[in-house]
Amino acid sequence: MFRTAEIALAIGMFAFASTGLVAQELTKPFVMNIMLPCNSKVTMTDLITKQFGEQPFTQADGSMFPFTGNQTQMNKLPGVVKVWANPTTWTFSVTIEDPSPENDIMCMLTKGTNLKPTAQEGSAL
Repeated sequence: MFRTAEIALAIGMFAFASTGLVAQELTKPFVMNIMLPCNSKVTMTDLITKQFGEQPFTQADGSMFPFTGNQTQMNKLPGVVKVWANPTTWTFSVTIEDPSPENDIMCMLTKGTNLKPTAQEGSAL
């Protein structure tokens, strides 16, 4: 059903929404080899909208930092990070897609429940 991309990801090294998180901030990264479900942007969008009832909620330019080869060098892979949400059940998905129109690929980074704001009381977003 999905093409999968095996990517060794450094946990905590995603720079979602340009948070400024960089690899140098971690003194000893924990590395985990994982599989990400990936497919064309149309196929992934159909799955998320039709099967999960989610719609685009927010997006930003982001990156992920997979290790390559001998696990000692990270590469920055830029992409469009999207958070999808179901406004009734508050389930959500987070995807990253290649920003280049020539590369038609989107991968699901995570899926979850109970989406809610985390702003501190009295603070503005």
